[in-house]
Amino acid sequence: MKRWQKVTISILVVIAVPVVGLFVTRAINQQRYFTPDDGAGLSAATFDLRDPKAYPINDIPGVTVTPITGEHLAGFHLKPETRTRPGVTVSYGGSEGGTGWWTAVGAAKAGQESLALFFWGQPNQTEYLDEVPLDHFQEVIDWIDANVQSPKPLIVAGGSKGAEYTANLLPRFDRIDHAILIAPGSYSFPALSQQYTHSSWTYKGEPVPFIAWEQGGQEAQQRFTGELWKFWVNLPVQYGPAYDALVDHATEDARIRIEDSTATIHAFAGEDDQLWPSARMAKQLKEAAPDQVTVTTYPGVGHMPGLPRYLMGLDMGGSDEANGAAAATFSQDIVNQITTWAPEE
Repeated sequence: MKRWQKVTISILVVIAVPVVGLFVTRAINQQRYFTPDDGAGLSAATFDLRDPKAYPINDIPGVTVTPITGEHLAGFHLKPETRTRPGVTVSYGGSEGGTGWWTAVGAAKAGQESLALFFWGQPNQTEYLDEVPLDHFQEVIDWIDANVQSPKPLIVAGGSKGAEYTANLLPRFDRIDHAILIAPGSYSFPALSQQYTHSSWTYKGEPVPFIAWEQGGQEAQQRFTGELWKFWVNLPVQYGPAYDALVDHATEDARIRIEDSTATIHAFAGEDDQLWPSARMAKQLKEAAPDQVTVTTYPGVGHMPGLPRYLMGLDMGGSDEANGAAAATFSQDIVNQITTWAPEE
């Protein structure tokens, strides 16, 4: 074998070994961190939450589900065959781009009309979770007034970034009577797009003040960027410490002023949330408006009861066992709150 051939083979081996090692590491971590325990009682979606056509709209006995669209409106109207409760629950998803499907289903099964709505990502909405106009909620109110038999009380629910969105609606729309905030934020945070310097929200054409990554200082930025390498080896990314640092350095103008609302609020959070400090922020909401806010937390549970610890490349916190065990209680807690606010007629 000629010398140049030996050199070429050596170079290829030097390249191939780490590449093969990377693929093997990714495969091992895929199995270890991204295969939830099927027996843990988990309830992560088995369909694409961003695709309206994927929702199981014909699978809810006693409830008629109708897709609805408008200028910026997108989602589903859930109407029980026998309506026993007044009002309507409007439910939003979060940064995954879905609707608050399960909350809306729970309300409808309990005898109340509900809407499961997208607030970003649909063709008639902002493409990314970046400067989403809060003003669009007026269209939701108008639709309810025109189509819901008993429009009061108006309950709005949201999870994670959807809870941040919902909380931001409260001081701006006094039509909202009650709110359910699941894994909530007490501040407005940066957009979830390539434009990290943008706010997640706008109102009347102006960006809503938010905690910029620069405000968190070197600590927040290092905690954030220090997690990104994990994507390469299929390790779950933990954003909680970075968001904790942002909250540590938050300014008053970025705080969501829920005390300027007249709504009654119930915040739900897992105490081991590793996506962002939702239990901490739920308590901050309580401190801001003690007479309006009730907080329920779940020990040992991550970002949301029912979700696996590792999901979509993220460390959600808790464990599959704890998150799964809390799922049924959490779902019933949500329905119980809705039915308390909307007692049978």
